Amino acid sequence: MAESGMARIGAAKLRELLLGQDEVALIDVREEGAFSRAHLLVASNVPAGRLELLISDLVPRLDVPLVLCDEDETLAGWCARRLAAMGYTDLRVLEGGVGAWRAAGYALFDGVHVPSKAFGELVSETRHTPSVTAGELRSLLDGEAPPFLIDCRPKTEYAAWRLPGAIDLPGVELAYRLQQADVPADRKLVINCAGRTRSIIGTQTLVDLGLAADVAALENGLMGWRLGGFETGSGGPGIADRNARAVQEIKLPDAPKGTDTPLAKTVAALAGKTGVEMLDWPAFAALREAAAGRTLYLLDVRTPEEFLAGHHPDAVSAPGGQLIQETDRYAGVRNAILVLTDDSGVRAQLTGIWLRRLGWAEEYALPGTEKQSDLVAGPRQPRLPDPAADTPFIDVTNLQQKLRDGEALTLDLSLSMAYQSGHIPGAYFATRAGLQSQLAGLPEEKAIVLVSEDGILARLAYGDRPDWDGRAVFILTGGMAAWRAAKLPLETGLTQALADPDDRWWQPERHPDGMAGFMRDYLSWEVGLVERVLADGTARYATQLIAI
Repeated sequence: MAESGMARIGAAKLRELLLGQDEVALIDVREEGAFSRAHLLVASNVPAGRLELLISDLVPRLDVPLVLCDEDETLAGWCARRLAAMGYTDLRVLEGGVGAWRAAGYALFDGVHVPSKAFGELVSETRHTPSVTAGELRSLLDGEAPPFLIDCRPKTEYAAWRLPGAIDLPGVELAYRLQQADVPADRKLVINCAGRTRSIIGTQTLVDLGLAADVAALENGLMGWRLGGFETGSGGPGIADRNARAVQEIKLPDAPKGTDTPLAKTVAALAGKTGVEMLDWPAFAALREAAAGRTLYLLDVRTPEEFLAGHHPDAVSAPGGQLIQETDRYAGVRNAILVLTDDSGVRAQLTGIWLRRLGWAEEYALPGTEKQSDLVAGPRQPRLPDPAADTPFIDVTNLQQKLRDGEALTLDLSLSMAYQSGHIPGAYFATRAGLQSQLAGLPEEKAIVLVSEDGILARLAYGDRPDWDGRAVFILTGGMAAWRAAKLPLETGLTQALADPDDRWWQPERHPDGMAGFMRDYLSWEVGLVERVLADGTARYATQLIAI
């Protein structure tokens, strides 16, 4: 249970906040596996062990009302103490956890990104988005004028498995770059994703904008294709972790330039109807000043490669298609202001149209850059506490020596899939939030070396405990990235686990217990979401805008 002095909030009061118009963030701090089995509909998942790595972009304003939930208040209380140390001032814990929410008569949901996935089904039902079954597509492909196939998923997913012959135009890049993709004018377009949501949104976007005379979503996507007995390209699913070279080789068509193109004008007209306002940089500065005391997200909807090449210092990378599909991953504060930015405003407006329909009331599109010299390159870094001056780091060479001499053992805090794909030989898989109990039984005479993907999480974990019960503890400088860069041996598999690897929701096509059954269950779940989500009421879709 949480500490007696911790502020708590009951289920009824929390529901009242979620139904209101004021800002509130609801954060579920369990591992993704537990979250995916039963959670509040509009909660964002931030696993406790990775709290500081994720929270500052998801909940950027330190005085926003922030509610934490878990099974029994234990993890939530652990996180509340750390968030208070980071400067968050309005923290509450859901009294009794998710079980109390259910006991109060409110619904819990399985799966991930549920509001966005239910939204896709609602769009399909409302707009009668055209679709073809896997069998119908197979017959069309064998005909005289086979359809032109477009995959609307990110590069990594596309490289792992795809329809033979499909090109990749992920998310809002589909509409933005379609005219440069050299699609024959007389060919039917078929849009696919892994399941349903992204292909529905992509297809309906082309319909709304009048960009394709004959277009359809592949019903049930690649899962439906595989369940129909048809083969996919690139060796089938399950290889996303081994396709870095393939991803680098995927090139998107160039995009039309400027704001005076026919596409830009068409998008601007639809954005105006749905209430997405275009800003320039002086207007953006004025909005930020006027919105003092509000949460304002600046989300860069371009491709990840464009973001890395140069972006506004305050912007977070949120590629447009994934932002629609996983809104809870990028914007954790309800009733916040969203400012979407890109180069010309077209992709920002395209994304904004769908987010307005999803129920976000205050949205703006911001094209271009204020000053090219003000851009920063590389990935965005989380806001983290500074390491203590006496933090005991150890480099790869010295760690090797200690392991050879039997003087140390390693605890790997990486995600379980990363650990299984390759870890330091003999390393234990552990979780930061559970270290207190996981240390029991380990040889006390050996030093502990904390390891994570890049060393940052290991440093945070070291700061969780004041004395480590007198044991010698080190952090591997550079983490597993440094070990790999030195081309040192790796061990694979879940060889020594001190914790249950419950840190992921398994995509049906990659489930370790076999694909077919999980694919069928997932598709049935997705199709049945709308009624359940609408009955819950905390996800507020703008149904009048969906019809536009």
